[in-house]
Amino acid sequence: MEFGDKNTFAIECYHEPLETRNHWVFGRMCIWCNSEQLGDITEPSCMLNVTEGFLQEYVKNPEIYEGNDLNKLDDRILYDYLDKKIYADDDRTLKEVEKDAEKYFKYNFLTNGGESFDSHKSFLVKDSDVFRILFTDLTDDFYSCHVGCNYVLENINQFLSWMEDEKAAHKSSKSTPKDGEI
Repeated sequence: MEFGDKNTFAIECYHEPLETRNHWVFGRMCIWCNSEQLGDITEPSCMLNVTEGFLQEYVKNPEIYEGNDLNKLDDRILYDYLDKKIYADDDRTLKEVEKDAEKYFKYNFLTNGGESFDSHKSFLVKDSDVFRILFTDLTDDFYSCHVGCNYVLENINQFLSWMEDEKAAHKSSKSTPKDGEI
């Protein structure tokens, strides 16, 4: 399935119907931003429910991702700034690290948001009616895109709806778990 346009913003995902006790949805997925791939669509058997949980947070209250003063920064500088504030092991005190994490971690976008995204570090910052999505891959190549908030949220909602349909279909096609099921 593909929700959106890869040239702008899209979520690409596929359900791999593995037997589970909890009706989890396993599969493959990635996000496309300006034709650049965030995540590894070839990573098999990822628990898509993990990513679903992350994406649900973005649609609940997108206003909390407003960057305010951060929006004055160039994309690469903003990425480096958030990376340092959230992930750097530097000379800050524990109290300073905790304060920075509390203030800036909300901008994390799918870093550790499921196996598909293990090879990327990404941030999402709202700038008025646009989401700035900033990310690097394992080679440290940097990518950024600016996409209308409504468009991003519409595609996330389509993915979330698809997940609900996949869980319901999986639940109705299974009765009791067999030995060896997850």
